[in-house]
Amino acid sequence: MITLRESVLSLYGAGRLARFDASGLRYFSPGVDGAKRSFYAAAVVAPLYVLYVYVQIQSGLIKTPLVRLIPLESVAYAVSWVAYPLAILSFTRALGRDRHVVRYITAYNWSNVLLNALYLGIGMMMMRAGGPAAGGGAFALLATVYMTVFLWFIAKSALGVSGLVAAGAVLIDFTLGLLVQIASAYML
Repeated sequence: MITLRESVLSLYGAGRLARFDASGLRYFSPGVDGAKRSFYAAAVVAPLYVLYVYVQIQSGLIKTPLVRLIPLESVAYAVSWVAYPLAILSFTRALGRDRHVVRYITAYNWSNVLLNALYLGIGMMMMRAGGPAAGGGAFALLATVYMTVFLWFIAKSALGVSGLVAAGAVLIDFTLGLLVQIASAYML
């Protein structure tokens, strides 16, 4: 079970990483147990995700009946938290960097709390402004660039790899995320 102290320290570490400060890595619990507990970040993000889906329903972007939407979104949410760590295990093993993967998964999971909060804020801002055409698009683009560089920095710092290899890790992340979104949208 995770403690409040570990959660706060992990979020602080993620905040340091968000400022491109690699020393944030020392705030995460080390080892496999720390990586396992980092999946509690999914519980922290879940209310944000529910709120995001609710906003989409209220704005008319999602018209699927709740009896169908809830199971599909629940499965998509769970898959999105598990697919990438599993893929990155294989990726790092192939590169001979698997000794750093536990640290990376821990940092990645906790950093996703911040990324999801930012993503929710952007989504709500764009809906309030009337969509991307009303000026929110430029901000969303800048935020997407920031999130991409942030994920790249986490991979580069935590895995101890080159910038190109870190870019490959981010590409795997985006590809899997896109596949989950496409599959989920298809089933709606």
